[in-house]
Amino acid sequence: MTASGKDALHPRASGPISQPGRAAPVFAAGAVGLFVVATAESWAWLAYSWGVLPIQMWWFLDNGGSNGLLPENVGAVLVRSAAYLAGFVLMTAASVLAVRHRRALATFRLTVVLSCLAVVIGFTPWVSSALFPGTSGLTHRDAVRDFHTLRPALDRVVERFADNGQRGIYVELPATLRFVSVMGNVDVSGSEQAGDLAIFVPEWAALVDDAGGYFYSPTASPAGYDMRGMTCADPTPLEDGWWMCGMS
Repeated sequence: MTASGKDALHPRASGPISQPGRAAPVFAAGAVGLFVVATAESWAWLAYSWGVLPIQMWWFLDNGGSNGLLPENVGAVLVRSAAYLAGFVLMTAASVLAVRHRRALATFRLTVVLSCLAVVIGFTPWVSSALFPGTSGLTHRDAVRDFHTLRPALDRVVERFADNGQRGIYVELPATLRFVSVMGNVDVSGSEQAGDLAIFVPEWAALVDDAGGYFYSPTASPAGYDMRGMTCADPTPLEDGWWMCGMS
């Protein structure tokens, strides 16, 4: 191997650190921070699933649900997209600077470590989501997938209201279950004992009225049900008495 080939593979002995060389780890650290912002929602869900993050903190980081017009809060989408793009640009710039100014051995190594950390933080949620659906939290786009992600908590909602006597609209959920509803409450009618229990869990709600979400109605279709101003039409059956309406 020629001397130039060896230099390409191994950084040379430490020398004076140029201004661009100093900027490389700074850019890499910036990429780490931006990827943390971009993937906070997915990492928060993983931490909540592992039992190390309080439910309230997960709900805060998840940025709520749909606003009824867009698949997710538009501000959150723009911030995460901008963070991903800026993080990728900084990571690319850091990599280029690190290779071009690799004579500064300590700076080179720090940049490599930070760049690897940025890659792990930024792309692990994507890989995890592709290999293990549901591990990245709610998509706010795929209603069926989100239903399966929320299913354990939705079943707990049914257990709570099946025959406890609480009925009406805007029935508050306990703090540990508020994340299943975009407003932290549900509409409950009938009872399991009478065979006409119906529970509406809104996943989006317009500013004034109208909403859509998941229904628990094991004995009949929820078609015609008032979803806070909008009538449920053509509900889609899911499984075990669950339906979704207004979620297309």
